[in-house]
Amino acid sequence: MVKNISTKGSMEGWDVKVWLKRNKENLKLILSGVVGIATFFVSGLPGVWSGALGVIVVGLSKLALDSLDFYTSEVKLE
Repeated sequence: MVKNISTKGSMEGWDVKVWLKRNKENLKLILSGVVGIATFFVSGLPGVWSGALGVIVVGLSKLALDSLDFYTSEVKLE
């Protein structure tokens, strides 16, 4: 019987598609954070308002990415 095991020190069987699938939530958080930080710097608003807008944009972009993920995935409804 042959097992599908990648031995220590080997990258045999590693696949970027599997990595992306397993890290989907982290990637959505990183992208949302980057969009929020970019908004903070380019908004042109005073500091407190720019920060508040950045936080709002992070939340809205995470919501949009989660919605897109839901739309493109098969999800078991409870």
